Amino acid sequence: MAILKPTSSSRGSDPSEHSVKLELTEAEALVQSTARKLATSKLQPLAKAIDHEHRFPEEGMRALADNGFLAMLVHEQYGGTHAGAVSYALALSEVARACASTAVTMAVPNMVGD
Repeated sequence: MAILKPTSSSRGSDPSEHSVKLELTEAEALVQSTARKLATSKLQPLAKAIDHEHRFPEEGMRALADNGFLAMLVHEQYGGTHAGAVSYALALSEVARACASTAVTMAVPNMVGD
């Protein structure tokens, strides 16, 4: 889960100094970087062909499954990774940046598991 870290609370200074900053946990940062690498190397090169050929993104889904991204909201006892909502949102964002249709398909098993 992201950690909330309040900033300086001195009065009379710049209002932007009073905002809350969010920082990713190590696990969340790892999920994000892993998803970004996978999306860039495996999904993005296939995205145009998948969309133009109107086909199921099978190759991408296998890569996502192999890396645990299809059951991120499913508890471990049922075979999921139970990574949490923040990690799921980070991974989904990275996948969507590379291939929107694969991201939509990724969302389905994660919604069912929630």
